[in-house]
Amino acid sequence: QLRRRNEEPCKIKRFRNPHCKISKRIWGSMKARLERLFQNVPKNVDAIFIMNGTEPILDNTFFYLLGVGGGLFENSYIVARRDAGAVIYTSKLEETSARMGPWPVEVFGSRSELANLMEESVKGCSAIGINPPELNHRAYTMLVKYASNANIVDISEGIKESRLIKDEVEICLLYTSPSPRDR
Repeated sequence: QLRRRNEEPCKIKRFRNPHCKISKRIWGSMKARLERLFQNVPKNVDAIFIMNGTEPILDNTFFYLLGVGGGLFENSYIVARRDAGAVIYTSKLEETSARMGPWPVEVFGSRSELANLMEESVKGCSAIGINPPELNHRAYTMLVKYASNANIVDISEGIKESRLIKDEVEICLLYTSPSPRDR
């Protein structure tokens, strides 16, 4: 379902990436995706943690929330908070691509910097939603270590439910992307 003009606008207003030059329509679509995701997860979940592993274990939900078409974003992750937007945590290699999206970007250059940023990003969370079918063991153990006081919640069904409804940008991409037969 697409948003209609008379519908209530998205609540998420802050944390827009100042380096991003995407149109207001795409920005609105990304906010709506995140809002729809939070509507489909338990109300006690105050943050969502989505982390890419290394190829071939890449989480498509990461790219769904990222809003950027290129890059692998290995070992990158997103922390989204209810009514507060999302932050992308990525390596120096993917920084330029990440800055093309709507969310602010934090960059790490080493595993210790990754660990420090992860600890800071989940601080104060009481319940964190994860996507277990796409989360590797190393990422899970790191999250549990740094969010030891938080309840970890499987939100994979809520993610599936959210992604069933295509927004205007996704529909446009379906019609403009080459079909598998054309490749």
